[in-house]
Amino acid sequence: MKKILITLMGIIIAAASSFAFAQSAIDEPEIADILATINKGEIKAASKAQAKASNPDVRRFAQLMITDHQNANQSAMTVFKAAKISPQPSRYSKNLKKENNMAMRKMKKLQGAAFDQTYMDSQVMMHQNVLNLIDSTLLPNAQTPEVKTLLTNMRGIIAGHLQQAQQIRGAL
Repeated sequence: MKKILITLMGIIIAAASSFAFAQSAIDEPEIADILATINKGEIKAASKAQAKASNPDVRRFAQLMITDHQNANQSAMTVFKAAKISPQPSRYSKNLKKENNMAMRKMKKLQGAAFDQTYMDSQVMMHQNVLNLIDSTLLPNAQTPEVKTLLTNMRGIIAGHLQQAQQIRGAL
C-alpha cells in the first residue's frame, strides 16, 4: 500500500508541476499541440489499462478513453486544419509528454488492484487538471471562434470523464 501511495504521489506532483506553470499566454498553434499531447497520452494510458486492469469497470472506462480521445483528436485536427493552424510544440506540451512517460513507467510496474487504483487516481487527477487548464489558459488564449467552440465542447466531455472516473475510483 505504501508503494502505491508513493507512486501516486509522484504522478500527482509531476502533473501538478506542469499545470502550475501553464497559466501564461500561449497561442493557438501551442493549444493545438497541447490538445494532441493530452489526447495521445490518454490513449496510451488507456491502452495500457485495457491490457492490465483487473476490474471490468476500469477496462470499460479505458475503452471509453480510447474511443473518446481518438474522436477528440480527430475533431481537433479537423478544426485546426480548417483554421490553417499547425501544432507548435511548447514547453507545456514537452513537459506533458515527459510526465506521461514517467506515469507510464510507474504504471508498468503495477498489477491487479494496485494498477486499477493508480490508473483511476491518475484519471481523476488528470481530468481535473485538464479542466483547470482549459478554464485558466486554453480558453482565455483561444482567438478563433472555432477553437473556442472546440475547447468548450471538449470541456464538457472531460467533465463527464472526470465524473465517471471519480465514481469508478470510489467503488474500487
